[in-house]
Formats: sequence, structure tokens, C-alpha cells
Amino acid sequence: MLATVLLAFYQQNYEKDIESYYLSEDQLQYTAIPKDALKSCEQGKEVYPIVIIYQQQVAGFFTLERDSEAAYSTNQNAFALRAFSIHYSLQGKGIAQQALKILDAFIRQNFLGIDEIVLGVNHKYSSTICL
Repeated sequence: MLATVLLAFYQQNYEKDIESYYLSEDQLQYTAIPKDALKSCEQGKEVYPIVIIYQQQVAGFFTLERDSEAAYSTNQNAFALRAFSIHYSLQGKGIAQQALKILDAFIRQNFLGIDEIVLGVNHKYSSTICL
């Protein structure tokens, strides 16, 4: 049975896990490694870094970004889900799927008025399309 997956806002105490986070070279063609994605959070945009916790460790990462340029949706109450990944050694355990299932409740609990989540998928990256 899959252990519980939790979502949490990134905090400094996750830095060690983020520093050791690994994705294959192939995967890096399609998504940002978390430490690089965190840099976009420092650029004054409305970007929220989120960690996926599995067995008390960072198993995954993504950002929620207000889609101010309407690149993904014309809905002003939408978030774009970007830089989504699961640590290489933890892939294939259903963690990504479980994280996406609890994402709606996490957003409703932490962000008033958000009523759409847009996940952009590179069509060349087939494992993401299955989610």
C-alpha cells in the first residue's frame, strides 16, 4: 500500500533534500530541476514552490504560478502548474498521481478564489501524459 503523500509549501528546512534531488538527463529536457525552479520564485512573480512529501522526505516538486500573461488560460483565477517532477529514485510508485489527486484540496485550503489548475505537458514526454 502506498504511504501517504502530502503537499507543503517549500521552506528552508527542505533545502538539503532539494540539493540532492536528481532527475535523469532525459527528464531535464522537459522540466526544471527544483533548485533552478526555485530561482523563478525569487523574480517577483506570483509563484509558489510546493514540495511533495513521501515517507518524511521530499519526493517531488512543482510550482504554482498565477498565469498573468494568459499563456495557459484566459481565466484570471487560474494557476499554472509548472516544473512538476518526482525524484528519480522514487518514480513509479504512484506518488505523482496521488499528489495530483490531493492538489485541488490543497489549493482550496490555501488560495481563495483559484478555480482552475492548468498543467502544460510537453507531448514528447509520454510519461507525463499518462497522469
